[in-house]
Amino acid sequence: MFRRFAVISTIALALAGTADAAQRRAGRREPRQDRVVERLQQRRNLNDAQVNGLRALQEGRQRELQSLRQELRQKGQRSRELRQETRERRRDINQRFRSGVRGLVK
Repeated sequence: MFRRFAVISTIALALAGTADAAQRRAGRREPRQDRVVERLQQRRNLNDAQVNGLRALQEGRQRELQSLRQELRQKGQRSRELRQETRERRRDINQRFRSGVRGLVK
């Protein structure tokens, strides 16, 4: 049980860290994406329809990634809540154990 909890907690923390890093980088991506389109346009001699298609694809990807980041934030929040709940339950179990030991030792 503890091993499973430790693995799940580790994964949840990794996902939360990934989501946080993605959030910080999200604001810096727009100029880079524009440069990628410009570079492709120059190297491949793209017409306006192709450039507009690339931009539409990028915008769709950004919306999907934003949705994924939101989902990761929500899962991270749920993970934090589960860890807190687990700590409280463990504290209660330990409290009952100590009370039982005190009752036996008296």
